[in-house]
Amino acid sequence: MFGGLFLSYLALDAVSDGQGVLAGFGVLTDKMPEHFDMILSPENDHYMSLTGISVLIGGMWIMNFSYWGFNQYIIQRALAAKDIKEAQKGIAFAAYLKLLMPVIVVLPGIAAVVLYPTLTTPDQAYPSMMASMPVGIKGLVFAALVAAIVSSLASMTNSISTIFTMDIYTRFKPNQSQRTLCAYWPYCRVNLAMNRLTRGRAITGQV
Repeated sequence: MFGGLFLSYLALDAVSDGQGVLAGFGVLTDKMPEHFDMILSPENDHYMSLTGISVLIGGMWIMNFSYWGFNQYIIQRALAAKDIKEAQKGIAFAAYLKLLMPVIVVLPGIAAVVLYPTLTTPDQAYPSMMASMPVGIKGLVFAALVAAIVSSLASMTNSISTIFTMDIYTRFKPNQSQRTLCAYWPYCRVNLAMNRLTRGRAITGQV
């Protein structure tokens, strides 16, 4: 998180030619005002796909309620808390950290449009911005990014393995011991990883 905030600082400072963060933010709002619109204009090609306030009122709150309240990938951390109060604090703190995502992720992306106008794909924006960081900080931020990705993948595989084992496997083979169920989890994870790799390559056309 701190690495992402530092990258946003460097991006805004670079956009303003060293005049500071506020000046850089002003440059972005002047050059790319459409990137800061939360509600699309009716003339936009994607207006019917993301119509702004109707999305928030019509269904976005349901998705957020489902994400924070029913997604095991999220609530398994709360279930590991020592009591309900600590679990509530953890979920609330994670929600507040989510508010920083536009600053950490969106601002460097908008800055990359200004600093690197020749990028061919959006996936090159964040790596291009990371290249502007000092060598030591760059390695630290990259290591933290990899650690966050691995942690998220571990949580997802653990969550899916638990759901499959407890909700599906036990229906076909009830009265299994905890040792048997725990021994079955690695097979679920391996199958999940192979399935995601195969489907991911098929979707990207790299089969």
